[in-house]
Amino acid sequence: MFGYVRPLREELKVRDWNLWQQDYCGLCRCLGKRHGFAARFLLNYDMTFLYGLLAMEKPATKAEKHWCPAGVICRKPCRLTDAAMEYTADLTVLLTWWKLRDEQKDGGWFRRIAAGLGRLVFQRAYRRAAASRPEMDDLIRTQLDRLDELERQRSDSIDRTADTFAVILQGCAAWWSDPALLGRYPEDGLEHFGQYLPAGWEKDLKTICQPLDFYCQNIYTGRLVRAADNAQGWEELLQPVGHPKTAIQWAVTPDALYWGPKFLYERYKLPFMITENGMSSHDVVSLDGQVHDPQRQDYMHRYLLAYRRAAEDGVDAIGYLAWSLMDNYEWANGYTDRFGLVYVDYGTQERIVKDSFHWYKTVMESNGENL
Repeated sequence: MFGYVRPLREELKVRDWNLWQQDYCGLCRCLGKRHGFAARFLLNYDMTFLYGLLAMEKPATKAEKHWCPAGVICRKPCRLTDAAMEYTADLTVLLTWWKLRDEQKDGGWFRRIAAGLGRLVFQRAYRRAAASRPEMDDLIRTQLDRLDELERQRSDSIDRTADTFAVILQGCAAWWSDPALLGRYPEDGLEHFGQYLPAGWEKDLKTICQPLDFYCQNIYTGRLVRAADNAQGWEELLQPVGHPKTAIQWAVTPDALYWGPKFLYERYKLPFMITENGMSSHDVVSLDGQVHDPQRQDYMHRYLLAYRRAAEDGVDAIGYLAWSLMDNYEWANGYTDRFGLVYVDYGTQERIVKDSFHWYKTVMESNGENL
């Protein structure tokens, strides 16, 4: 266990310390066996927790005591290697390698030298990991190249950066919705993560997949992509510098409410409803005591026009729910972002109806005819 040499128990919130330490030591041993002794130095808390998540649905492998290089004369209980641990070890090496490349390009002179030395030390480990996971290696490189492009464009969009790493984890609506509506997982998802599904998952699909009356989706923003001659088969068209963004730094992309419903309706063939759409805005109480938010009204107007166009092109659009009625506690950002049609003074609990509320009321009354 070389990554942190000794895990600091007081810094970790785990229910069973002994089991977690077995995972930690087991991953350290797996790194050494798969990628050489030096790879043990790459061990860290985050990847240990990742292994725990990947392995939690399967019976835990046994632990055996092995000599600990950091302890010299002590033996530590190590979780025996399984497929999830091998995956985590390979991913640890790949992420480290490409992070070092990034440091060589963007770090100060000392960090560039240190990163260069690190790549020399871990070169053999990287080659082994890349040979085992060529698709993952290419995916990480591609997404970090996207981040480099964003930096060159001086993009400050938090959600776009986070989205880049979400792509690495292969997150998509189909992974969650296909089992419920089609009775199967996407083939590309199974290729990456099929080995980590719990035993007997195929039998669960009969219960998961049941007749549904309609399909719902939350949509706020989207990305422009086009076909490309690369490993993914597509590439993103980055938004120009200065492209409109909401207060939470999400790009304003009204066409997301056209292509999103259109794709999902064609895929699942169920009546479709938008269950969340709206924007975070820098709302303030003006001198007249009112909250004027023309940018939210314009945002909703553009998105609803796109949604109506999807309906005109064949989508069975049965509803739209604005997020949200009132400013509230957002799960990711607390009270920082205001999405509501009604302003809330969090100190006094006073409510003030915003201009967008009055406008949206007329939209509902006319069923969108006044758009």
